[in-house]
Formats: sequence, structure tokens, C-alpha cells
Amino acid sequence: MKFQVSSCRRPIASRLRGAWLCASAVCLTAVLMPAVAVQAAPVSTLSASYYTVSSADPDFGNQCCGTFTDLVKNTLGPDGLPVYNPATSDPFPIHDLNGSGEITWWDPTFNSNVTASGSGSISLPFNDGAMYPPAGQNPGGNDSNGYLAGVFTGAFSLNAPQQVQFALGADDDAFLYVDGMLVDSLGGVHADTQLPITTPQTLAAGNHTITLFYDDRYPTQAALSFSILSQGVTITPPCTVPLPPAVWFFGSGLLGLAAIGRRRAFGERGAK
Repeated sequence: MKFQVSSCRRPIASRLRGAWLCASAVCLTAVLMPAVAVQAAPVSTLSASYYTVSSADPDFGNQCCGTFTDLVKNTLGPDGLPVYNPATSDPFPIHDLNGSGEITWWDPTFNSNVTASGSGSISLPFNDGAMYPPAGQNPGGNDSNGYLAGVFTGAFSLNAPQQVQFALGADDDAFLYVDGMLVDSLGGVHADTQLPITTPQTLAAGNHTITLFYDDRYPTQAALSFSILSQGVTITPPCTVPLPPAVWFFGSGLLGLAAIGRRRAFGERGAK
């Protein structure tokens, strides 16, 4: 089953804040529909939201070159965006910041130079050497009409505590977060280099979220590669996160009330 929910198409700030609620609502709706089974995808998949950043944006087209692992802070900001680190070693200052110090390359509500340009999903391992507008995988594209930015979100579940290993490469910026905590930072304008990375802490058994921010900021090349190296870990779009027991009980209760209502309706019709 494939869901396409228009209410989930919101700016990144509100979508990330309400990702679990949105996923819960969609999955619960599926649960309440008789004879419909919802199963997790067998391959790792991330939801994708794409944006085109105008060439007139002051952070794009002129900040070359170098890789800076300290461009953003270790946690996402209040609007679900990477937070700029003023103490970064990057000599080029970032101009696109909101009042919370978050970088706004992925949010049209904060940045008038940003336009939503598409959505979909990607399967892992992912390797695209033509990350051009409107939605990447565009070998004939270029940056003449703007630069591509993207946010990729998913979820995974662990049966036991463990560290999880990924491989990430990008031209240019890429910031990977697990449960809102920074795992890898490839900040700055630079060539594509893929390196293995491991979560700095052991992750607890249970459900976890993953968010990958990407943008191309310079006219030379545009690439993104991402894969999961740990065995037995499957990433799925946020909707497939298992719901808490209370939600399932709520859904079961609604089903029970619906069944009682149907029986009463049939009984009343039969008595007439």
C-alpha cells in the first residue's frame, strides 16, 4: 500500500515537529480500514522533500571551498532545522538564519529564496551524481536556474542496543541526524567524498528517527550518496514507525464502537 497524504506536505519546520503525529494518524487510519494490511517495506527507503534555492541567495554560488565538520551544532533547532555554529572554522559566514540561529536553506517559510520543488522517496543505497533541480537524478541538469536542497527522513527499529554504521558522501553540504542528534557533518562547498560513519553513542533498542539534510551550493558538480552499512537494520519512511500501544488500544476501541453501532443498526432494521 502506498499513501500520499497532502496534509503532510508542509514546510520542513512544521513537518518535522509533527512527523510522528502525521505518521501515527496515517497508520491509524490504515488500521481502522477493514481488510487492509500495512507492512513495512523490505528495503531501506527514505521520504524526500526537495527545494530549489535561488541563485540570488547570498549563501550560494560564492563560498568555495573546503569541508568543515563544525558548521552546525550537535542538535536540531526548535523548528527541526540544523543550527549554525558561529564558532565554525568555515571562514565564510552563513547569512540564511532564522531567529533561533537555524539555517533556512530547506524552509520557504523562513527564506524567500527557497521554493518547494518536489517530493517522493529514495531507496538505499543511494548514489546520485546529478543532484540538480527540481528533484535530483537529473543528468542533463545544471545550477543555472537555482540550486537543489533536500531533506530525507525515515525511521528504523533495533532489537537490541547497538551502534549503527552509515556511509555518507556529498557535494556540497550534508548533515545527518539520528533522533535529532548530529551523527555526521560535511559542511561547506567541497568535492564529493564518501566515508563510513558510526553513531557516536550506542542506540537503545526500539524505534529511532533519521534525518538527512543536503544542499548543493556551487556551480561545479552536485552529488549525494548515502547507505546503511550495519546488517539487519532497515530504514523506512516515517509512517511505518510502530505505533505506541496506547494508540493501538485507541484504534481497537474505535473498531469496537463501530462494530457495536453496526449491530444496533442491523437490530433496529430487523425489528421494523
